[in-house]
Amino acid sequence: MDDMQNSDICVIWQTHRLDAGSLDEYGRLEKDCQGKFDTLVLYDNSRGDFEQPAAHPTTEFSMFDIKELEKKYKLNHFREPVSITPGNTIFPLLDFARTHRYSCYWLIEYDVRYTGSWRELFSYFSSSKSDLLGTTLYRHEFRPSWCWWDSLRKPRYSILRRKNWIRGLFPIMRISAQGLQVLEKANRKGWRGHYEVLLPTVLYHYGLTLEDFGGDGEFVGKENKNRFYTNKPLVDGLGPGTFVCPPTQPVADWLPNKLYHAVK
Repeated sequence: MDDMQNSDICVIWQTHRLDAGSLDEYGRLEKDCQGKFDTLVLYDNSRGDFEQPAAHPTTEFSMFDIKELEKKYKLNHFREPVSITPGNTIFPLLDFARTHRYSCYWLIEYDVRYTGSWRELFSYFSSSKSDLLGTTLYRHEFRPSWCWWDSLRKPRYSILRRKNWIRGLFPIMRISAQGLQVLEKANRKGWRGHYEVLLPTVLYHYGLTLEDFGGDGEFVGKENKNRFYTNKPLVDGLGPGTFVCPPTQPVADWLPNKLYHAVK
């Protein structure tokens, strides 16, 4: 562990923009976690445009560059112009974790909001031993028409049945150090694909454990059914619900203690 670390858990806010809305929410998260969890902003500085925000003079920022990650991990492109999103969002964290050792990492994208205490949310799952926590986890057979299944590529001699293809939605996730190590080894072996299918499928394939924050699918604990978010996983865009794919504008009647996505 680095000498500067105060916690065994790191909470990371990942963003490519430094607008007030995103940074205000991070500031709330940072304050909630003070003295309990290490926090920082993981910034996409591929354009070399970073400047420390005047309103956040003491916030810790860590940088990544898409081109460098592409070369290091032989990343596929899922959208033009080339971007870390939508398919490779986990790799900045993977690279960060190689030099910043924690037992587990929370990764939260800039357009996620939580209407309760971030600290209480993280603490609630502190007893969970799952290697990967995310949202909207389901198997191939539940929704075979999902658009990114066919992006998955495995090494030539690996056996992987379709019933063990698993996807998730990960604007917020928690992943163990072991989970990241397994992903890195799988990447070296030639596993490729959109990370929403690559990440849960690889971890499950190698015997690690998956868990869903809420919703009502197979991977949700009974006590957490629809607890921290709601959506409709059989519907394009996942709506109606709190955790969906189309942009959601902030509204006054948001439900308490719920995760919201995507807030633009």
